[in-house]
Amino acid sequence: GICENFPNSEALRELVYLIHEAFHETEPGSAQVSEDAEEPQVIIETPDNFAQSQNIAILNNIINQQSATIKALKLQLQTLENQQERETLEETVDSLDTVIQQGSECLDSIKQEIQFEPSEPIGNEKANEVIEKFIEESAAMVEKIHMLNNQNKQLMLENEELRKTLEATSESDEPLVAGLKLKLESQQQELIALQTNFHDLEERYLTLYEEKHGNKAPPML
Repeated sequence: GICENFPNSEALRELVYLIHEAFHETEPGSAQVSEDAEEPQVIIETPDNFAQSQNIAILNNIINQQSATIKALKLQLQTLENQQERETLEETVDSLDTVIQQGSECLDSIKQEIQFEPSEPIGNEKANEVIEKFIEESAAMVEKIHMLNNQNKQLMLENEELRKTLEATSESDEPLVAGLKLKLESQQQELIALQTNFHDLEERYLTLYEEKHGNKAPPML
């Protein structure tokens, strides 16, 4: 399954930690230059001097790639023969699409507030707040991935136990069988939703890493 293809959430923790450290390494006082150094001092760009166009472009690219992923998922869902499964997944994808659109609208609003000029690098506190918030939310998403992975494993174990119980149940226990089947179907739907959400989170972090490091594979993956 999707979660089996991404078993090591610690890798994402490492990725977000590295991004967070890279951001704060640019803060004043993070670079120490020897008093005896003969070479000219290297001025490290601080958050207040981040190029506004670069920050906005990075967020734009992330949103655009997420939108492209959603469109591709919708096309794939049209090929599913199981109507119930297709409708369930379509609801989840539509929900993710709504979140992405809201993010795009929020970014457009920020552009207007800070009077975005693509060619003008300026120090803007609002832009820095957006970057810091994105990093913090990334860390929170890693925690959510860890939680989803654990829930997914638990559901799979419970489903296996229910199957064994159904196999051992006699025909005289029909009400029990019906109840167990209903619970099993409900848990299967939960499992589908968890896998879909997990896949979306996986795509977001892979996209983020590619924006920072190109096509190089994330560490520990």
